[in-house]
Amino acid sequence: MNKLFLVFMCQLIRLTGIILIAQLMIVILSLSHISLTTVSGEEMALHSALDLSRNIQSNAEVQIPDPSSDYIIQLQVTNYQPISTPSPFQQVIVLTQSEIGSQVFNSILSDPLNVLFYEQGVGNLYAWLESFNSTTMIWWVKLPNGIPAGGSVTISAEITTQNNFPFTGVSPLAAEDLALSPGYDNGGNVFNYYQSFANLNAVPPGWGPIYNSSLSTITFSRYYTGIEPITSYTFRNSGLISLNSLNLENQMVNMLAQVPVTNGTGFAIMILGAGEANNANTYAIGPGGGLLTGLNSDGMAFSYCDFGEPGIMYLHVGYNEVGNVTYKNEPTTYSFGFSSQHSYFYLNNTLIFSYNGVPGTFQLPLVIAQQDDGENLNLYSVFISALPPNGIMPSVSSSVVITTTLSNQTNGISSTGSGVVSGSHGTVSSNYVILVLVNSAIIAINLIIIVVRRR
Repeated sequence: MNKLFLVFMCQLIRLTGIILIAQLMIVILSLSHISLTTVSGEEMALHSALDLSRNIQSNAEVQIPDPSSDYIIQLQVTNYQPISTPSPFQQVIVLTQSEIGSQVFNSILSDPLNVLFYEQGVGNLYAWLESFNSTTMIWWVKLPNGIPAGGSVTISAEITTQNNFPFTGVSPLAAEDLALSPGYDNGGNVFNYYQSFANLNAVPPGWGPIYNSSLSTITFSRYYTGIEPITSYTFRNSGLISLNSLNLENQMVNMLAQVPVTNGTGFAIMILGAGEANNANTYAIGPGGGLLTGLNSDGMAFSYCDFGEPGIMYLHVGYNEVGNVTYKNEPTTYSFGFSSQHSYFYLNNTLIFSYNGVPGTFQLPLVIAQQDDGENLNLYSVFISALPPNGIMPSVSSSVVITTTLSNQTNGISSTGSGVVSGSHGTVSSNYVILVLVNSAIIAINLIIIVVRRR
C-alpha cells in the first residue's frame, strides 16, 4: 500500500486528537455489480463493505466523492418516432416517488432549486418545475440539440446543496405550493415563448383585453392573474388576447390555469385557445359580441359553452368540434399544437386526442377568456414548446446514483462512495471506498481525493 496514504491517515488521526486502538483497517476499491434485495443507504453500505472486502484490486484510483451532492438521477430520454425532435426541444420529465424512492423524491421537494440538470458534452441545462403533488413532479428540460429519430440522450439531475437558479426554476404554481418567490421563474430560459402571469400589477406588454370586455375584470395576485366573471352586461366578456399573432406550426401551446366548472346554465362560456377575438364575427367572438368558439376555420381551442355538461371541455379545430375531455376546478396544463397535417390536444402533458386536420392558418393570437361562469379563471402562465414528433413526447427511464456518505455505526463499519439504484430493487453498480475500523472511532473523510496505487 502506498506509504504516502498511511502517512496521511496517521496525520489525520493525530490532527483530530483521537487515540485509536485499531485492530483492523482495510482500504478497498472495487468496481463491481452487486445484486441487492434492499437498497436503503445503510444496508447498501453494509452489503457493499462485506462484498467488496473480498475483491481487493491493485492499481486502483480511489476517489472520495464530493459530499455536496447526495444523489444524481440518471435519465435516458428515448425518441421512438422515425423523425427527430426539433432543436432545441423541451422535454417533459415526470419523476415519481415510486420510481426514484421517497428519500430522493422528498429531497428534491425540500428545495427544487438545488437540482441541477446537465447533459454530457453539452453542460448545464435549463429546467423548470411545472407542478408537483405528494407522489409526482413534472419538470420541463430544454435539450439544446434535441433527440435524433429512434435515438436517445442521457441527462442527469444532480441534487446539490446550492441554489442553481437561473438554470433551475419553478413555475408560479410550484412557487405558490412551495411558498417561494415567483421571482424564481426561469421559464423564459426554457421555452420558445413564455409569459408569466404572476406578481403583476397590470396586463403584461404584448397582451390586452378581448373584444367587448373591460380591464376592470382582470385582477392581479402574487402567483396568478384572475379573469373574473362578468357582473353586468355593460361588457359581455372577460379575457386576454396576445396582441400579436404567433407562428404556431410545429409548436405546442401550453396554458397553466385553474378553470372553474360551471353549472351548465345561462351564458357560461370559457375558451383557452388560439384565434382572433378582437372583433365580432371572429374565431372566438360571435355576431352579437359575446364569446363563441369555432366561428371560422382559423383557430383551435379548448372551450365550454352553456349548452354542455358541467366539467366537460370541448375540443375545436377550426369549425369542427372534434372531441371532448373531462376536467376539474384545479390548476391544470391545457395544451394544443399542430404539425402541417395533424392537430393534438393534451391535458397535464398527456396526449388525449389527435385529429387529422389543422386550422386554416398557422399564424394565430392566443386567447384566454370566459363569460358568465360565476367564478374566477386563474391564469398562472402561458408557454410555447416544440411539438413532439408525431405529437408523442419521448419516453424517459430513470435510475438513481447515490453519492453521499453512507454509514452504519454497527460493528464500526462505514462506507462512502457512489452506486446506481434502479427502482426499489435491482442492480447496484458500486464504486466504494470502505473504511473498516474495529473497536475504534470512525473518521469521515470528505472533500479530498486519495489516490492509492500498488507499485
